[in-house]
Amino acid sequence: MNIWATKLDPDSNGIGLRSEDGDVIVALMVTPHSASRSKKGQGYRIYRAEVPGDWSAPSAYEATPDDAKETLVSDSAGQFMDVRYLQNRIAVWPARRVWRTEWDRTKWRGGYKHRRMDLFFQFGEEQQRQTPQQQVDSGIVYKSR
Repeated sequence: MNIWATKLDPDSNGIGLRSEDGDVIVALMVTPHSASRSKKGQGYRIYRAEVPGDWSAPSAYEATPDDAKETLVSDSAGQFMDVRYLQNRIAVWPARRVWRTEWDRTKWRGGYKHRRMDLFFQFGEEQQRQTPQQQVDSGIVYKSR
């Protein structure tokens, strides 16, 4: 199991399209819902699309602008589930599914204590997307620390 947290800065664009390693992701929304000015959205958009097992770790897991993930989402006919933000809400989804935050910074109150914070719990075996030699051969070298 791996655990990590995100804290969105008011100037942030949120977390872009990405997937996670492992089998299951559990996300816990911890910021008080009073920090959001919106009663709708502001949580996660989880798409039915899943990243292929042969993608490199950077291609699959980084939330950078990526035409390949956009294509996966559009090929799945845009099927998704929105999980509305609410303090202490837990969202659970298969780790290989493509997801992103629903984030409109204009709908959040200002100040440090109102910054959106989420905890993520990754369960299951980490998948070997590509061997180190395959990563070198494809021109993508990913070094873990």
